[in-house]
Amino acid sequence: MISKNLRTPTDLILELAERVKEATKDLRFPESNGKHEVRAPRVWTQHLPEKLGEGMSDPADFPFVLVALGGGNAPEQSLATCTVAIWCAAWDDGLYLDMEGNPIPCKRDEDGNIVALDGSTGLVVRDKQGWLYVSEMVWRIVVEIAKNPYIGPFVLEYPLSFDIPVEAAPDEHWHGVINLTWTIPIPTQLIDLENQNFYNPQPLVGQTEAIDTLERT
Repeated sequence: MISKNLRTPTDLILELAERVKEATKDLRFPESNGKHEVRAPRVWTQHLPEKLGEGMSDPADFPFVLVALGGGNAPEQSLATCTVAIWCAAWDDGLYLDMEGNPIPCKRDEDGNIVALDGSTGLVVRDKQGWLYVSEMVWRIVVEIAKNPYIGPFVLEYPLSFDIPVEAAPDEHWHGVINLTWTIPIPTQLIDLENQNFYNPQPLVGQTEAIDTLERT
C-alpha cells in the first residue's frame, strides 16, 4: 500500500506504476501467447513475475511495462536523488499477407515455420511494426509524467531521456526504456550547539544508548 506521505523510493515506484497504468490503459497490442489476441500492457514493478506452471498463462507475456528503481545518491547533505528506469516491451511477428495482399491469420508450426491457419500457401511477410507499439507506450508515459512532475516530495529532474534501440533485422520482441531522475529532500542531523547534544527524532537500532550517553555528559 502506498503511504500517504510518499516519503520513500518504494512509494515513488508504486505511484509511478499507477500513473503508467493510467497512461496505457486504452492501448491494445498483440499478446505473445500465439492466440492472436490484443490487450493493454501489464505493468510490473522492479522485476517480472515467474510463470506458475506448465500450461498456465505467463504473466510476463508481451506487452508489458516494468517500473524499476535503479539506484540513487546524496549529492549534498539535504538532498537525495533516485534513478528510475521504465521498460516498455511489445511483441510483433509481422503482418502476413496472401498473394492478393490481404492479411490472413498465421501461426508457427512445430518447426518454427510460418503457416496460414486456413492452410493457404504463398505468404508474404510485411515489415514488423513492433517499434510502433513501443513508441506509443513510451510517449504516453512521458507525457503523463511530464504534465505533473511531482510525486509527494519527489520532483522530476530534467532532462529526462528515452531510448528505442534501432535494429536492422529485429525479431518479434521490441523494447524501449525511459530514464528518469527524481530528487527528494532528506532530513539532516540536528545539533544543540549550546549543550553539544545530538538529536535524532527516531533513533536507529543501536543509537538509543549513544544518545542517552551524550545527554548525560
